[in-house]
Amino acid sequence: MARGGINKFHVKQARDGLIAKGQHPSLDAIRTAMGNTGSKSTIHRYIRELEEEEGTQLDDHALLSSTLKDIIERLAKQLRADAQEIVERQEIVHQQQLKALQERLTGTENALTKCTADLQQCQSDLAQECTKHQATLSAFHNEQLRSHRLEQEVQGLKSQLGAAERHQTSLEEKHQHARDALEHFRNAAKEQREQESRRHEQQVQQLQAEMRQLQQTLIIKQSEITESAKDNARLATQLTESRKNQLSLERELKETTAAHGNEKERTILLERSHGDAQARGEAFAAELQCLQASMKEETEQRAEREKECLILRAKLEAQAMILDSFKAQLKAPLTDVGDAASQ
Repeated sequence: MARGGINKFHVKQARDGLIAKGQHPSLDAIRTAMGNTGSKSTIHRYIRELEEEEGTQLDDHALLSSTLKDIIERLAKQLRADAQEIVERQEIVHQQQLKALQERLTGTENALTKCTADLQQCQSDLAQECTKHQATLSAFHNEQLRSHRLEQEVQGLKSQLGAAERHQTSLEEKHQHARDALEHFRNAAKEQREQESRRHEQQVQQLQAEMRQLQQTLIIKQSEITESAKDNARLATQLTESRKNQLSLERELKETTAAHGNEKERTILLERSHGDAQARGEAFAAELQCLQASMKEETEQRAEREKECLILRAKLEAQAMILDSFKAQLKAPLTDVGDAASQ
């Protein structure tokens, strides 16, 4: 529906005016020529109606011959096709331009919104500054009044200034002596704090060195315990093998004794074998005793090393606690002497 009294006559008048000026009568150009009034759909509908009416006039058989009519129809179709193509291209360009303008409009609106907010903030800041300025002026006026009153009081106090200056001179001398004594006391306290700090640092370094030495000793003891465990495992393996050999020799001895009654002709040989087996058994028994004694000794040494490790760990923990205590003492503010000096 047309708005603002736009009708087909206005559209035709605007289109003819554009054609007379040599301009292309596009939809936007016609709308602009009419003062940007009316909807595009209504203007487009009027343009189609005008084109149909003009096409109907060209199709009038009474006015045109068949050959001329055919030429006009082809020209009209070609013109309509060309015009439609131009209109579509212009419409695409117009849409792109419209989109770009809308984006620019959005950016401008955003900038305007930001500027408006900034302006409001500036106005608010200006109002606050004006309020502060008024308060400052009021304070300045009060200060002027107070200054005038103080000048009057100064005039009254000048008569007392001579005696006050003499008394002040005496007090300054006493205060200078007191400051000298306080400065001497502060220097002495500072030297004492520095000496205590150096002593604490030396103790901390000594404790750290002892901790490193204890850690190295602990690592060595742990290595010795590991080696002792390996030796105990090896001795246990040898003891097991010795017991197996002893059992084998005992079986051989029993077999030899049983065969002694049945085979007299081998008595001498068996006696020799028996003597050898007995000697081997005694040797294995002696070796077994040695292994057992060695294993017992290794077990005792391992227990002793574990005990030493526990002692070293306890010493290390004690050294760490002492070191933490020294660090806490170093970090704690030594303000007692300073407070006494200030008092």
